[in-house]
Amino acid sequence: MRLLVPALLAACSFQHGGASNGAAADGGRDAPVQGDASTTMRDAPPDAPPDAATTTDACVANLGDCLTAGGGCVDGTCVITLFANLDVTCPANMPCEVVCAGEGTCSGHRIACAMATSCTIDCAAANTCNGSQFDCDHVGCTINCLVDGICDGFQVTDNGSACTLACCGGGNECNGDAATPNVCADGNSTCP
Repeated sequence: MRLLVPALLAACSFQHGGASNGAAADGGRDAPVQGDASTTMRDAPPDAPPDAATTTDACVANLGDCLTAGGGCVDGTCVITLFANLDVTCPANMPCEVVCAGEGTCSGHRIACAMATSCTIDCAAANTCNGSQFDCDHVGCTINCLVDGICDGFQVTDNGSACTLACCGGGNECNGDAATPNVCADGNSTCP
């Protein structure tokens, strides 16, 4: 058994950077493309610019800004999901979605969307978005009130833009809201 292992190793040959078994070394190039013997395929250098098909979206390209805002990139949008009642500022130059997911989140607080390229605010839990201030200037906002008894008494500023409000909770939401200078469009047809 001891003689068999060295004999097997001696039968194998390893060459760094070249071919074995009689094939000519080509400096690391792959085989020619079939049908065109003059063309060879090479790996792109590590510092080559990406193809247009592989370029990243604005959120991924500015991931640090999204993370600083408390979010993460999902399909090109900085999604900030709140379980605590805090003010939120969407990062600049990318789509933003704020999900008020914990009970009472976003109530009495400010959500600033003005620097984003688009903004969606999802009020998705009990007592969310009551008495909130949504800054939708120059970007517009879509505000989705998804459960009953939420989105009461909030204010929207929408200078130079428009807002859309979807009251989807069953009838006891979106009471006493105000948007200035423009009234929010009715988005109820988009309710799930």
